[in-house]
Amino acid sequence: MAAVDENGKLCGYAVFYPMPDTNNYKLQPMLADEPMIANQLLKYALCKLPENYSLVVKIPGDNPAAVDLFKSVGVTPEMPFQCRIMYNKHKTYDKLEIPVNKIYSIMNGNNQFA
Repeated sequence: MAAVDENGKLCGYAVFYPMPDTNNYKLQPMLADEPMIANQLLKYALCKLPENYSLVVKIPGDNPAAVDLFKSVGVTPEMPFQCRIMYNKHKTYDKLEIPVNKIYSIMNGNNQFA
């Protein structure tokens, strides 16, 4: 799913997919420039969620807007993920700035699309 502004610029996206052999769908990653955009992406995903299926998300606890958004639809994170630090690919250990306020759901790196 993608959201674009009036100029056609990408301002949010989310990946929504079924988990194999479960009654769950994952919504991750989900990034948006503004909470309103994240809200629209989430609502769209929820309307596409099959009956008797659950939504699985990994919510970054450092983004209060993300926590509040998911709580507003009944998803309460037990232990939100903390976006701590990220380094660049050249291994120089220069810290990269992470726009945590734009991250609403993050993908677990060790089980891609599963």
